[in-house]
Amino acid sequence: MTQLNLPKHIRQLVDKKNYVIAIKTYAQEQNISIDAAKQAIDAYEASQTPAWIKDDTADKLQPAKSNRPNQSNWLKRVVLVVLVMMIFGGLMYQKFGG
Repeated sequence: MTQLNLPKHIRQLVDKKNYVIAIKTYAQEQNISIDAAKQAIDAYEASQTPAWIKDDTADKLQPAKSNRPNQSNWLKRVVLVVLVMMIFGGLMYQKFGG
């Protein structure tokens, strides 16, 4: 089953990414199994996918730069907040608790 066998309304559903409705409708109209309808729709979609999307570009990806500088900035912020809270707590203890 190639893309020529798919009715226009089924092709429109697939193009709009309504796969479940397209598969169920196509299977019901053609009196075929859901699996056969899915295979036909997958074949249509594969024929419509541009070649540049099908390329395996995972090997061409470059590693991302490290997040370590950002993480150390967060660590500095947390340490600063804890230090300020300890100083504030110590002052409150001296004023009211001592």
